[in-house]
Amino acid sequence: MPKPITNPDTADAELPLPSRPVAPWLRLALNSTTPPAAAVDYARLRWIRDYEIIVQLDGVTWQWCGHYPHGGSIEIRPGDVLFIPPGYVHGWAYHRGTHAAVHFDLHANPALAAYRNLRPMDVRVPSPRALARSPQITLRTSVGPAFSIPMLTRVNDFSLWKKRVTDLIRLHERDDRSIAGRLRAAETLTWMLTTLAGESGGDGTSPSAPAPGDPLVTAALAAADRSPLHRPPAIGDLVESSGAGRTAFGARFRAATGQTPRAFFERRRIERAARELIATDRPIAVIAAAHGFDDPYHFSRVFKRVTGSSPRAHRRLMRRD
Repeated sequence: MPKPITNPDTADAELPLPSRPVAPWLRLALNSTTPPAAAVDYARLRWIRDYEIIVQLDGVTWQWCGHYPHGGSIEIRPGDVLFIPPGYVHGWAYHRGTHAAVHFDLHANPALAAYRNLRPMDVRVPSPRALARSPQITLRTSVGPAFSIPMLTRVNDFSLWKKRVTDLIRLHERDDRSIAGRLRAAETLTWMLTTLAGESGGDGTSPSAPAPGDPLVTAALAAADRSPLHRPPAIGDLVESSGAGRTAFGARFRAATGQTPRAFFERRRIERAARELIATDRPIAVIAAAHGFDDPYHFSRVFKRVTGSSPRAHRRLMRRD
């Protein structure tokens, strides 16, 4: 993986890319919520092995850009979108709020599993220090002009961005590996990148809305998203609010997502908890409670069933360079 060339003062970065054709490939997409009890005032530095787009949905936070103490911070508000390239050192401050995170490749690398793409560093940034402007990320090959995107963009059509990032989250949650699913993910990722470049003065494309899903399942997912992380909705409550019978609800949910409702929501809770295990130093019991597991031993059993390893082993493995 090529490392970006970074300006220590502005935190701008230039990333050399291979000249082979670009083929956006979705690895991971999810919403991540930090409840008030889990919020921290510092940022922990990390870098990633793939690309990431972050859409801030609610709450205000900040991100450190560059190797501390060099570089600086940018404030992130609802309606902001971040673009982070592989190898770029940065640190997210887990303040109260929700953001959507999308990890992807420009040149597909299916062998790199989700969560193995995150590489935390043992460096904490204690407080923000504002940069004069958002860092500029430039992608360059030996063929054609460079492609530049600001790390932070205040997007023009936030409602459309929320729809499109939700589409990617649904594709990931369904584990849709079909040709249609892959093409849809590639199109959405391409739209995101070209739109970010276009809104900063480069070439963009006209936005297009994602294809609708099953309205019953969409409503159930929206209801689940409105619930606090520490108090996930009961499946029976989702069935009752849908107006369908349990059998019909389960069949339509499985047709839309490829999983039973119970397996789907269990996996989503564990994926979000796994991300916090890697990105923060919070005790495992605290993370378990924040995601609705009052018993940390029960959390560990479910975590191992879903991921194949215990929470402690997962944190240790993912932080090993």
